[in-house]
Amino acid sequence: MAYGVLGAVIDDLVAGRTVVLNVSRAVVDQARALGWPVTVAQVCASAVARRKRLVHRGREAEHELAGRLEDLADRLSGDSVFDIQNDGEIDHRVRRLTEVIERSAAAGA
Repeated sequence: MAYGVLGAVIDDLVAGRTVVLNVSRAVVDQARALGWPVTVAQVCASAVARRKRLVHRGREAEHELAGRLEDLADRLSGDSVFDIQNDGEIDHRVRRLTEVIERSAAAGA
């Protein structure tokens, strides 16, 4: 996996430890193809919040926003994918992420 996943992380996976990584959707598919147990904490915001954030960031021209928003709407799915809404109280988001990590560790995934 050439995404910059350190060898030490691979060693942790081989040893059965739970690791948390921030990766792209493509890397999730690569890890699954390698047979790694994968749980996804998919952090996403509403379409309105995503658009507002992109406009505020100012990297895309107006005509590019639709395509960028479409890319952001492309989400993973499956039994091991858990959504975390990224608009609202941070305490709720932290609790949800903690729940997902704990559930994954308990399941050995």
